[in-house]
Amino acid sequence: MTNRAFFRRSLFAVLLTNVFAFAASGQSADDPRQFIGLYLDALSASQWEELVRPFMPTREVADDFVAQHRPFRKAFAGYRASLKHLVVEGNRAVAWLRVSARHVGVFPYDEFAGAKPDGKTISWEEVWYFDVENGKFGGEWDFLVNGVARMKELGIRCLLD
Repeated sequence: MTNRAFFRRSLFAVLLTNVFAFAASGQSADDPRQFIGLYLDALSASQWEELVRPFMPTREVADDFVAQHRPFRKAFAGYRASLKHLVVEGNRAVAWLRVSARHVGVFPYDEFAGAKPDGKTISWEEVWYFDVENGKFGGEWDFLVNGVARMKELGIRCLLD
């Protein structure tokens, strides 16, 4: 096994252990700050499909999320989400994120329809509203994406000059 493979497996094991330990601890019901940090780490990992599941309220929700997000992740490799700002009130939070990914495949939905992959890394901002219940996402969830910024980064003409 190469050093790089060993490092990746070790990192995965540490992240997976922390995710399961944190999700089982119930801490996140009281602290969305810790919850969102761990969730973003899981979502940004190459093994995201397994790592995000403990954060979801039910297996069905996890399955749906993975099924819906998988095509996007195939079209946009190297997905990374980082926290810019976070406002918390009780178990509810609003997070302002910076997301980046490399456009490597066709994604035929939303503002990406018709964009030809060129391998370019694009970045955009998202705002998430969510609550945390018993160490998992609760019933409140919504998000806003700056689609115009994504279109501009992909070279899609979206506004008149």
